Amino acid sequence: MNKLESTSTRQIVDLANISPQRTFLASYPAKPDPQSSFYITKHHTQNADGSENHIISGVHLVLKKGHENGLWELLEDSRKSQDARNPKLKIRSLEIQCDTLEVHGQLKIPETNLTVYARKLVWGTAKASINSSPLPWAVKKAQNAAGQQKGENGAHGRHAGNIHLFIGKSEPADDQEQRLLACGGNGQDPGAGADGKDGESRQSRDGFEAAVKTPAISKAQVSFDTPAIYYTYGWYWSFIKGTSGTHTWGTDSFPTDGTDAVAPGKPGNAGNGGEIITTDKKLMDHSDNSPGKAGQKERDYRGGTAGRPLKSAKYAVKLYMDAFGTDNAGKDVAKLEGNHTTKSGTGAKALPADIIKGKSQSKHLDQAGLWIHPLQLQKVLEYARDLHLAGAVDDLPTLLADYEHTLSGEVPKSDLWNDNSAMQWARAASDIALILQRSRQHLDYYGHGAGFTPFLSLHGTVKLFEQEAERALHILLLTNWINVKARSVKEMSDILTEGIKNLNQNIDKGVEQIATAKEKITTHENVLESLRPQLENLAVELSDLENKLMD
Repeated sequence: MNKLESTSTRQIVDLANISPQRTFLASYPAKPDPQSSFYITKHHTQNADGSENHIISGVHLVLKKGHENGLWELLEDSRKSQDARNPKLKIRSLEIQCDTLEVHGQLKIPETNLTVYARKLVWGTAKASINSSPLPWAVKKAQNAAGQQKGENGAHGRHAGNIHLFIGKSEPADDQEQRLLACGGNGQDPGAGADGKDGESRQSRDGFEAAVKTPAISKAQVSFDTPAIYYTYGWYWSFIKGTSGTHTWGTDSFPTDGTDAVAPGKPGNAGNGGEIITTDKKLMDHSDNSPGKAGQKERDYRGGTAGRPLKSAKYAVKLYMDAFGTDNAGKDVAKLEGNHTTKSGTGAKALPADIIKGKSQSKHLDQAGLWIHPLQLQKVLEYARDLHLAGAVDDLPTLLADYEHTLSGEVPKSDLWNDNSAMQWARAASDIALILQRSRQHLDYYGHGAGFTPFLSLHGTVKLFEQEAERALHILLLTNWINVKARSVKEMSDILTEGIKNLNQNIDKGVEQIATAKEKITTHENVLESLRPQLENLAVELSDLENKLMD
């Protein structure tokens, strides 16, 4: 057999039953809950009028009645109406910064200026909404005129709070419900006025006819230059009173003036609708910020009509008899009180409100990145690190994809992001890119592959320390707060103990003083008792001396 025909034999190992995979055991902490209060930070201040300003940061904030985070009860104003004379505002401004804001139900925050920064806004129920419209007035109409006090002016309609939503997107996508309400308040109707009272009128005469028989008949025709509401007359022989007596006619009081009308109040002005600004254009179609209306204008009120006649007088008339009779007897007409004039009261015009209809405006902002807030980024990165540490790498792309895309673009032009905060934008972009890169490469949070034991690595230990430092600071601050509270309680307890001790000492001193006083009283009683016989003897001697002096 030559070289070409030679053969060699090799042993072939069967690998069919050997697995090419390796199994690693790994231990992770529990997956964090984005709704946990651990990620929620609340800050508030109080204004001089008692209203509050709130800033709330978190990852997934749920606004739902009865939710364990307590945000609904903190923010909602459950009142149905408010007093026009003493309106009160619960929350003046509210700013929310989070990854996801979820709203269940109709959240009423009357007159509150709301600003939201969120990647996603979720309407959790069919009728979920945010309403910053002011509360209606408890009494629709102001107080009416009383006596000469004019009707009260209606309260001005309150302005709705502004709603500024800087969000990446909202759900559900095919939403058709009304979600944002910021309608201006209506002005209160004014108090009614009162018409003037009509003056009292009197019967009047321009003259009269009189006759007397003596035995001939004397007649007289009397005319008054001013209508008479009262007169007296009698027949006379020259200057001697006749037999006909004195006659009177009318009422011995003049007609009266009409009184002035009492003016009604002025309607309250219309309130403005809140300003709605959002980065989500479809929300513009599901919002209502209609301005309010002014209160209803009152009617004009008339002055009272003057009593009739407008001009009048009182007269005393003397008629002179003729022995042979006459149809034109002599007469003297004298005015007792004359030329009294009555006038009508002045009417009161109703005035309209100064502002019949309020104003409102809405605006859509088409600029990327406006929904990102520095405090929001801080919370999201904190939660993303906890997810990575918990091994929930599949959740990271869903959480961070929108941030990665937006942060790779330009810094938005707004007051929030200026030259000083632009570095934070770039740093957040770098941190998120690093987290996503490691999750896509199936590396752990520290950048190591499967099987690596981080606690045996100095590098891993340092990394862990750096990431836990911030959380340790929170714990340190919480501990300090607890210590301060405990110290305050102890100091208060010491003060109360010292006060009780001093009180007991004062009580003991008081008891001693009472005992001493009792002893002194007993001593004085004994002295008085010993003096009693002496006083009785002196009384007897005094009586004897008195008897001797009498003798």
